Amino acid sequence: MPQPGGAQVTPKGSPAAALAALREARPGDALRLWEIDRDALGYDGTPEATAARLAAVLANPSHFLRVAADADGRAIGYVHACAYDALFYGPLKYVIALAVDPAFQGRGVGRALLTACEDWARAEGAIGVRLTSGSDRTKAHAFYSRLGYLVRKDQKSLWKLFAQ
Repeated sequence: MPQPGGAQVTPKGSPAAALAALREARPGDALRLWEIDRDALGYDGTPEATAARLAAVLANPSHFLRVAADADGRAIGYVHACAYDALFYGPLKYVIALAVDPAFQGRGVGRALLTACEDWARAEGAIGVRLTSGSDRTKAHAFYSRLGYLVRKDQKSLWKLFAQ
């Protein structure tokens, strides 16, 4: 089915009509988004924590969160982005997460989600989109490259988590 930017979304072994258009995320998507994060990205977490974070993101108008859903409204992928404002570069948007249920990967879902994010970034006056991808996610790197994303530099991702 056509999506923003003309991308086609077709699940494996199913007709294109099995999918609905992209939509805004809803609180009821929390469990599916947690499952997608777990299955597609290998992230730890709990459905309850995902639900709480989803509620906070949905309440923050500076965040962009879109879901790709099947014809029944069940989430099969999502993109989450926010502003990336820095003193050293023009205004960008930062893709925090792009994840697609493994059963729907390679069918245009990720492309449709990323295209919607890029459309939002342009409408918001950003000069581009930035994202990071784990060094072991080589299939994702090839996907981003096909969509015109360039590796700007290799770098480490350093975190310092505070005691809870």
